[in-house]
Amino acid sequence: MRIDCTKIPMGVSRSRIGLHKLKSGKLVKDLMIINNKMEPKRNYMIVSMNVFNILESHNKFEHLNLLGKNEIGPLTLVGHIGGLDCYVDLHMKSNNILLQYDKQVARDLKLESILGKEKDICELEIEVIL
Repeated sequence: MRIDCTKIPMGVSRSRIGLHKLKSGKLVKDLMIINNKMEPKRNYMIVSMNVFNILESHNKFEHLNLLGKNEIGPLTLVGHIGGLDCYVDLHMKSNNILLQYDKQVARDLKLESILGKEKDICELEIEVIL
């Protein structure tokens, strides 16, 4: 899948911060549309640093306080948005998002698939064009 954030009129925003806010609005809107079509919905997302820089500009993004942490690893929980936990992966390919289930939901889906009900339990990779 792909989300294109470049189709925003450039005259709408005069600053880089304003442009990031517009791109984050489009990104979050399209991301929520994709996730709402999933049954069941994904619980968390893993994003690249480039995508996080845009995503954190959204006014509904809830940042976590990372100042008290002694060590920040390559995969770090940085906040929440739209019912999704947001993790940043420092080693991920640029401009990608992975939507995934937490362990409990994945376990339940695997049990259902064993019992004969077909469920899609794979992660969903989304390419973001910034």
